[in-house]
Amino acid sequence: MQIFGLDPVLAALIFTALGGSLQLLLGWLGTTDASFSWRKAVSTALVTVVVGVVVVATTLGTIAEDATELEVLIIVAGVVGTVAGYDGLKNSIINAAGKKK
Repeated sequence: MQIFGLDPVLAALIFTALGGSLQLLLGWLGTTDASFSWRKAVSTALVTVVVGVVVVATTLGTIAEDATELEVLIIVAGVVGTVAGYDGLKNSIINAAGKKK
């Protein structure tokens, strides 16, 4: 199935990259220049790509052949938003684990 005219694998990579870029941009905008760590940003981006490709590819694979472009757009926006939110989820898990000690 083509997704906006793209092969599903290419679409999954593009949408994961888009979500990861949005995640980094939001992280940068939410900090002062002095507190932004490129090292942490790169490590987060690597985790995002590894986890994101699996989630995005799986989700795109479930889109019905007869889905309208609007339905596909809604699904794609959801997966991009999901990928962009991985950093917040990761930080919540780390904070929760730290409180258990």
